[in-house]
Amino acid sequence: LAFGRFLREENRSKEATPLLEEISNTGSNKDRATALVELGRVYLEDGKFADADNAFTLAIGRAPASVTIRISIARGYIDLGTDEALAKATDVLQRAIRLAPAAAQLQSLLGATLVRRGDVGAGRAAFQKGLNSGDYVAARSHAAALLTADPTNSEFHFLMGLVEARDGQTGNAREAYLKAIELEDGLYPEAHMNLGKLERQAKDYEQSIAYYRLALDARPNYREATNNLALTLLAAKRSDEALTELQYLVASFPDYAEAWLNLGRTLSSLERNDDAIAALQQAIAVRPGYPAALLNLATILRKSARPEEAVAVYDTIIASQPRYVSAWYNRGIALDDSGQVDAARASYEKAFELDVGHLLSLKRLARLELREERFKRSEELYTELLDRDAGDAKSRRLRGETRAGLGDSAGCLQDASLAKKQEPNNSNLQRLFEICNEPRK
Repeated sequence: LAFGRFLREENRSKEATPLLEEISNTGSNKDRATALVELGRVYLEDGKFADADNAFTLAIGRAPASVTIRISIARGYIDLGTDEALAKATDVLQRAIRLAPAAAQLQSLLGATLVRRGDVGAGRAAFQKGLNSGDYVAARSHAAALLTADPTNSEFHFLMGLVEARDGQTGNAREAYLKAIELEDGLYPEAHMNLGKLERQAKDYEQSIAYYRLALDARPNYREATNNLALTLLAAKRSDEALTELQYLVASFPDYAEAWLNLGRTLSSLERNDDAIAALQQAIAVRPGYPAALLNLATILRKSARPEEAVAVYDTIIASQPRYVSAWYNRGIALDDSGQVDAARASYEKAFELDVGHLLSLKRLARLELREERFKRSEELYTELLDRDAGDAKSRRLRGETRAGLGDSAGCLQDASLAKKQEPNNSNLQRLFEICNEPRK
């Protein structure tokens, strides 16, 4: 089988064909299917298209659940490169995706194939799906193959930029996007948009803003670029400009839920909470059940001293997403604010149960138990926090308070002394030393 593949790759089809035909009629189903694929690729290269299609059909029949076989068939058609062959490759890959929807390599190969056929939008979407699954090796391989075939195609450089950006190779991604822009004579709004994202991640806000504006110069109604521009302006502490962009965006695209969400966040940062609540309610009206908008709405309600309304919103989120850790955690804070201690405790515990790495829940729970003078439980929780992070000076100081409540003066003094080394200028520590030596009431 390996020798037959070697002969095919060396364009020695006359020698490869009889060998592969023999293997395709003997051995395991897997070997026979693989031989049939290689045989089909020989037929393709010899122009025997009907024979190739038949060999590929037989190969799938021998290994109907094999994604590898279908990828090999698709590659055969892709290597041929004709419009008809690329259409057949697309069909093979789409059928394979129905068989194995989680296979990242299928998505990225389908994306590369669709882009090569000129279906850029669908191709990018499929390619992005592959990247979202984390298979950067396969995606890079597909993009590199496209560039080898045609290094002057701007879209192929753009796909490589997507791969490099998702793989954290910022310099390579920047280079790929800039090359794509160069090949389009400076007019490639999607590439400028992605450069804006790269620079924002690098906290070079001014350069990011410049790239977003270039994207908008090329496409004035590019709503995603306007949205990202506003977020970058907000990060650069240019809130008034961000607000102007977002108000323009929701006026131009009233059904754009993400813009309403970001408008609400911006208004909240400016302490215009009533307006922020209205914007977030509009986001939810446009996209019912929008988790991010619901979470932000509940948070603003809580901070606006409306805890009962906040709890109702958190309950709405949890009803549809019962494993949403942030909702359980913030629900606990709202319940705590409204004096519902037992319900708050249960909410913090649920958040921590769902994510044992969510230390904010553990800290809130420990503080609640300290406040309620459940000292033993509070000490256990603070000890767990310190086991995870011995440098957490605040937890050490609060465990000292807890030990004072238990009447453990020695333990309290030990924590106070260690906290003093960690926070020598903390004025609260003097009070801690005092309560360590106070008799327990």
